[in-house]
Amino acid sequence: MREIAQAEAMSFEQQLIFTLKTMYAQQFAKHFADMPMNIVGNVISAALDGVDQDGFNRGMARLLSGQSKFMPTVQEFKSWCVSGTWSSTEAWYHVCEWSRDSKHKITVLAKQCWDEIYHIVLDGNMKEAQRQFVNLYEDRLARMQLQGVKQEIYVPPVAIPVKTIERAQKPIGTGLTAEQTEKLKNLAQSYFSKGMSIVAAFNQASIDVMGKGIVSGDVV
Repeated sequence: MREIAQAEAMSFEQQLIFTLKTMYAQQFAKHFADMPMNIVGNVISAALDGVDQDGFNRGMARLLSGQSKFMPTVQEFKSWCVSGTWSSTEAWYHVCEWSRDSKHKITVLAKQCWDEIYHIVLDGNMKEAQRQFVNLYEDRLARMQLQGVKQEIYVPPVAIPVKTIERAQKPIGTGLTAEQTEKLKNLAQSYFSKGMSIVAAFNQASIDVMGKGIVSGDVV
């Protein structure tokens, strides 16, 4: 009990220094060679400014999980403390998984970045899509962290009945076959479930099926 009380009395920087020295003794000594510990503590304290207790606990949980054999930098550790934060690489992985299965969870930030580069995905250039996604994500994440804004999990809009979606469809003399019509409806429902408006969902679906949009702008 006494040891627990002493640990709780330690500041964030003291707890982090103690943990890093314990888990990464050689790397810690090499990285902070000849630097007085009070200076190290001041630097870490300044870097962790704005991190709350819950965030610090998340960062420590990830650190103690031993996922990496390399000691994280202070800035990297801070990124672990931000609620819902993934690295750009992690965010890209999760958003790609979500595109295949909407039950997979992603953040609002990841969804926003995905929406902006999705046209590149449709063109089949995944490498360029990933590059632009990473750039967008890292820039916006940095701004959010500076403003102290926490990320949130994206919640898709509640699906509406199929009959309501069908009333929104306004084909313009397309002459679609029954198979094409069914495919268009399924694609439209899929796009709608991922956050598109009804009109945008049908337009994108019709482009996928026929190579051009067929939905008028007046939704019933």
